Amino acid sequence: MVTTTDPPLVIEELVVTRGKRTFSPEQLAAFARRDQRVFDLLLRYRGGETVADQIVAELTPAVRDKAGRMSPQRPLYDRNDLRQELMAEVLRLAKIMRLTRPDFLTRRLMLAAAKRLTKRLEREWYLQLELVRLSDLAVEAEEDEE
Repeated sequence: MVTTTDPPLVIEELVVTRGKRTFSPEQLAAFARRDQRVFDLLLRYRGGETVADQIVAELTPAVRDKAGRMSPQRPLYDRNDLRQELMAEVLRLAKIMRLTRPDFLTRRLMLAAAKRLTKRLEREWYLQLELVRLSDLAVEAEEDEE
């Protein structure tokens, strides 16, 4: 279990001024502490320790926030499916992503996971469109034979 005195960090806590998003110094420090915790967890995860549940607990608010900004493609996926797929992608990236320093690690993980998930969803969407088109052609062929 992740133990921290910081409140959960989400993008909704932004201070909006003059149409620009800005963070308070306290929020920036909290983001840096979270990134350091995630960095340490990822190093332990790569070392073979069973800390996947701690990684999930630490990144759940960021995954929830990122999935909330993504558009689910019904009936294939709903928002909960996006969260689950995004978290699975984060854990996959945790094993292979280059780790040089903890700066903006949560952001980098979320962006890379969302990019890979979006590409996969697009492929699935086009596959479904192709299947619908093929089934329409098969129905038309049956009607022509009759």
